[in-house]
Amino acid sequence: MKKWTFVLVILVFIACQKSISPEPINTLGLWGGSGVQLEVTENNSFFDMDCASANINSKLKTTGNQVVEQFGTYTYEHGGPIAIDEKPDLHPAKFRGKIVNDSMFIFITILDQKRADISLNLKRNSSGLVFKCL
Repeated sequence: MKKWTFVLVILVFIACQKSISPEPINTLGLWGGSGVQLEVTENNSFFDMDCASANINSKLKTTGNQVVEQFGTYTYEHGGPIAIDEKPDLHPAKFRGKIVNDSMFIFITILDQKRADISLNLKRNSSGLVFKCL
């Protein structure tokens, strides 16, 4: 009898854990804000920004309203022509954030530089106002 009570308690605990786990938020589509536009597909998350771009080789993943920490690249851009043999100013980056209603807040940390995090505020189904470097 004690064995079955223990099994029942474990099953109830497992069932409660599954119902407590937050559902992921769908991030697919276009997000935009001042100086940034984000397009999330099943295979990629691409940020187009004023004088920069960033990329994650997967869609943005969430747990509840939290954007799960993911890694990708951040590329600085510059005005004027790009030289034929010019290499992109590419840096490893960490992405994290949160979603509140139809707003997404993303924080980008450039991992090989000591700079303040880049903060982005985006709205779902909005094209961003991006002005490339001159």
